[in-house]
Amino acid sequence: MCKKTYTTFEEKRTDVNIAIYLFKLAIQDKFDKAYIISGDSDLIPPIEAVKTLFSHKQIGVIIPIGRRAELLKLKCDFHMKIKEKHLKSSILPDIIPLKDNKKLVCPKSWH
Repeated sequence: MCKKTYTTFEEKRTDVNIAIYLFKLAIQDKFDKAYIISGDSDLIPPIEAVKTLFSHKQIGVIIPIGRRAELLKLKCDFHMKIKEKHLKSSILPDIIPLKDNKKLVCPKSWH
């Protein structure tokens, strides 16, 4: 036994919420093309269902770093993989000026 403790976080209901929102938007005809950022195969059934009921809607998946999602890719109309270069090019500046001489500062621990 290692006799160490650690804190972990458990994701709850995210897949269900994505599925419900995808259906809601499809029913309301709010999209022609949807992009889902996930590598979770639990999203296959709602993607299949939306595509069955709304065959003209396109659904794609953007796969996070470290995930493969081969089955998920097969069920989508298009896919891409997030790469480290995508994340690096999306980083905000270390200091963002706000009104009233206030500013948002990126914590040093995030570098």
